[in-house]
Amino acid sequence: KPLQKAQKLGLKLARKAKHPSKDKRDHFIVEGQAEGEKSFVTAPFFGIHAKTKDLPEKTFLVDYEEFFRAYRASFFDWLKKRGAGKDKELNAKLFGQLLSRLSTRNQQSTFAGIIEELYGAPLSGPSGEEDSLEWRFLTYVSKGGR
Repeated sequence: KPLQKAQKLGLKLARKAKHPSKDKRDHFIVEGQAEGEKSFVTAPFFGIHAKTKDLPEKTFLVDYEEFFRAYRASFFDWLKKRGAGKDKELNAKLFGQLLSRLSTRNQQSTFAGIIEELYGAPLSGPSGEEDSLEWRFLTYVSKGGR
């Protein structure tokens, strides 16, 4: 629910700023160190597409770090419970395999590669137009965890 609220507020700020993305799932509010100072950050936050984006301005970094910690933890919880759909046994099996593969991976294996092998979809994408786990998660967040 807190991520959903941050998502809704981020969308309002993005629209006000005339951000080009029309996707309702990809913006989240971040607050600055001064009272009333607000901005937004935009998905994706994982994978190669996230690496091309700049971090928010310095005044927003503390809140951004907290947001990203919560986002990442929620994503892993979602992955464990819903990453492969509603089949609880399959989700548990795949998540266990993910943890096992991550703990024994070699230098050539990447997190994104292992995710795609196990879940049959890329970790993330540049937008929600292409199927990926991160964008499925963003849909889940937008529906309040349903």
